[in-house]
Amino acid sequence: MTDKFIMVDLEDKHSKEIANVIANDTSRRILDYLSEHKANESEICRGLKLAPSTVNYNIKHLLKHNLIEVKDFFWSDKGNKVNIYTVSNKLIVIAPKKSEFKNRLKDLFGVLVLGGLISGVIYSFNKNASRAFDYSNDMLATKSALEMMLAVEETRQVIVPSASDFNIAVWFFLGVLFAVIIVLIISYFRRKK
Repeated sequence: MTDKFIMVDLEDKHSKEIANVIANDTSRRILDYLSEHKANESEICRGLKLAPSTVNYNIKHLLKHNLIEVKDFFWSDKGNKVNIYTVSNKLIVIAPKKSEFKNRLKDLFGVLVLGGLISGVIYSFNKNASRAFDYSNDMLATKSALEMMLAVEETRQVIVPSASDFNIAVWFFLGVLFAVIIVLIISYFRRKK
């Protein structure tokens, strides 16, 4: 599983290099272009009216710092591999000095993402269960009165999803978020001592 964010601290050489790449006007123009188009180097040259050597130089630096990624490729008429680039779906997090706080933040971000995914699964499961219950109610409406009374009795024995089931997923995610915030606050105060 690849990280969805880049964690750097202010004293790291890597953070200075990323800052230089982002400060470069040409790199920013390429990032802006790639945020709207998936493109190879030739298309970027034409779209931004830049020299191929300038685009190639900046693409190498953007790739090196994971700000863009190769999305696909194709083979040219001459048999060369031509990469198609897109902006990386990553967040850049700048943290103070290398510390336990940075590592804690990185770990807790993963917990938060996992909590969001689990909340989505809970929501999806409850939504599907609710649809099945609605379908069974539709079926009950078509039965005779006696059959309906027997079916209602059977349905009472089944756990029936309610409108509050959506809240289970929301409350689960809010619980995860609350726990992450509490751990961050405790870490912050421990670091201050």
